Amino acid sequence: MSAFRMRVHWKAALLALCLAPAIQAEERSTVVSTGNVTIRDIGIPVRGVNWIRLLVARSADGAECLLATMGQQGDNLFVLEIDPSTGKCRQFISKVPGSNYPTAACLSRTGKLYIGSAYAGNLLCYDPAKGALDDLGQINGDKAVFPCLIEDLDR
Repeated sequence: MSAFRMRVHWKAALLALCLAPAIQAEERSTVVSTGNVTIRDIGIPVRGVNWIRLLVARSADGAECLLATMGQQGDNLFVLEIDPSTGKCRQFISKVPGSNYPTAACLSRTGKLYIGSAYAGNLLCYDPAKGALDDLGQINGDKAVFPCLIEDLDR
């Protein structure tokens, strides 16, 4: 297995530990070691999310990080920047009303993460260098809403 694939696998395992359901402290497995990689349970930064995507990227200082896009039923979507070395997470919530679901996401060569938001139809951009989630505006007025279901195409 390539070194890149190994990095992605253990990072996905770290995110799975971060998002695992709450367990009583005395029952929680705090450390998992495999070879030279140690994964710690650092708690639960979020609960009840959907439309989850995980991407390997670079933080503002050039260090490798994970970017997770997550939707919420009752609030706007957000981006979670995770430092795999420390487990530290930073959360950036969309300020666009109705941007509950990150139905499209693309990591550019420059390191910016572009996100299509449903139902708002806005294009968002997370720039790790700025540490901000910016609204780039509606893509095509009320004609683009990033539908979530086939039935939504009639909107």
